[in-house]
Amino acid sequence: MRDRHIPYLLGDSSSTPLLEKANRHRAKAMAITLPDPVATRLTLNRALHIAPDLDITVRTHIDGEIDALYQLGAQEVVQPELEAALEMGAHMLLKLNDSTYLVQQELPATQH
Repeated sequence: MRDRHIPYLLGDSSSTPLLEKANRHRAKAMAITLPDPVATRLTLNRALHIAPDLDITVRTHIDGEIDALYQLGAQEVVQPELEAALEMGAHMLLKLNDSTYLVQQELPATQH
């Protein structure tokens, strides 16, 4: 991101001062990749309180958190194990000579 001159911040994302420093009027997106589900929810809530229209993508390793994070306002929730399984399934289907088009049509339906 530095090479492309895209501004970013590193730090405790659940910190209200850090979130405010992120320039809520110019920020377009945010990624939350914390391992702790409580800190993830806290960060999501605080970020949306400061910037309600912010497009936030959240990573979670806990299946039960996916729906809750969407309900709290995340635009996208990524569960790495599920994403890896979908990619592996797509790879296997393509190796079995299944149509690339059909695989690409089926993957989005299983992601949410």
